[in-house]
Amino acid sequence: MSDIPADAPLDFEAAYATLEESVRRLESGTLNLDEAMTEYERGVALSSRCSQLLEAAEQRVSQIVVGGPQPIPGDPGE
Repeated sequence: MSDIPADAPLDFEAAYATLEESVRRLESGTLNLDEAMTEYERGVALSSRCSQLLEAAEQRVSQIVVGGPQPIPGDPGE
């Protein structure tokens, strides 16, 4: 699972949780060099996936905000 495609079906929460587990395994000091390298590669791919998902969310928020605040129908302030 070291090569996680950009279109992997992992949502942010799943990718982040898996990344945290990968970091725990690396920090445990129990992996041999080959296992550690594989885990590190996996972590880099997961980190990239999380960044992509955060960027996409940021773009969505920016698109919503570009139009400015929209009046809420029935709001007494309108």
